[in-house]
Amino acid sequence: MRLFFILLLIFSISDAKAPKKNKKHSEKKISKSKSSGANLPNLFQLCESDNYKALLKIPNLKSRLNTANREGYTPLAYCIERGSQKSAEVLIKHETNFNWKGPNRYNLALLSSRNGMLSILKTVLKKKPNLLKSKDRFNNSLLDHAISRKRVLIIEYFLQSYPSWIASEKLKNLTLFNLAESGSPEIIKLLFPEKPKISENKESQFLQKCAESKPELLDTFLEIGFRLEAKDEEGDTVLHKIVENGDSDLLISLIEKKPNLKKNNNDESLLHLAVKYNREEIVEILLKNGLKPEEVDKEGNTSLHLSVENDSPGIIYKLIKSGMDINAKNGRGDTPLSIARQSENETAIYLLLLAGAKEE
Repeated sequence: MRLFFILLLIFSISDAKAPKKNKKHSEKKISKSKSSGANLPNLFQLCESDNYKALLKIPNLKSRLNTANREGYTPLAYCIERGSQKSAEVLIKHETNFNWKGPNRYNLALLSSRNGMLSILKTVLKKKPNLLKSKDRFNNSLLDHAISRKRVLIIEYFLQSYPSWIASEKLKNLTLFNLAESGSPEIIKLLFPEKPKISENKESQFLQKCAESKPELLDTFLEIGFRLEAKDEEGDTVLHKIVENGDSDLLISLIEKKPNLKKNNNDESLLHLAVKYNREEIVEILLKNGLKPEEVDKEGNTSLHLSVENDSPGIIYKLIKSGMDINAKNGRGDTPLSIARQSENETAIYLLLLAGAKEE
């Protein structure tokens, strides 16, 4: 028993002598860690969440605005790009680097126009007026970015504050094509209350781009005076482009406006093109709307000659059924039947003979 008490006494003494953890020192260490710069709130995370109240509490905020993330964005540029309006308004009061250039040659003005931040854009252009004429890597202007993102308020601001600049900028090819691809009826009428003074070639190219990219805008352009009959350098109108693309619904809606259906520089009518691109449904639409299948191209070919050459039995049948002259000769003196004989097109031969085509 005595031995037991002696051992217990020895263990108690050794435990008392062992070094205890310094709780106070540990807390101090944590406190120091929290106050270190490395653990201050991340500016870019605050920008992304638009936590502008937290930004206001950051000490020496101005000194941290020249930092950049991996993509090359400064905190202010990142706020604008992320659409964090309130945070951007906080940061711009402390910003000194208004010459920032980032990915794709973006600057603060281009980003503000692109993301619809009017108050930021006004401040940037006040500090750096030369940024009004800046372009990104793809040659898009401030106006192009506003159009592509449908920033109506930004465009209204440009019209009111920079009328001379916007008058020339809106007529540039890239801007017109951006308008055809990404515009809206509201923006179109805002920029063009009436038809602009542009060449017929440009007018036709513009409508063709619109028909290809955003056909629902065609009516708006026609309302302000654009013409379906406008020809490009090759003599093609927007209707030629629509036939080539095979957009039958759009063609029907535009033919109802009764345009003058012109030939192109190769004397190709819409019907010639419909046959050339094997658009059987469009051939039927054009015939119903009065296009004459006897019209000839530069080589004297009727639509029937071309349909036999292209081996399009459905179109051959429709053209024969239209009542056209099936024995007409082209510039080489060939009839549709002689072309069918030369190419050994048995189906065409059968259809033409059935309809009464004459052998030579």
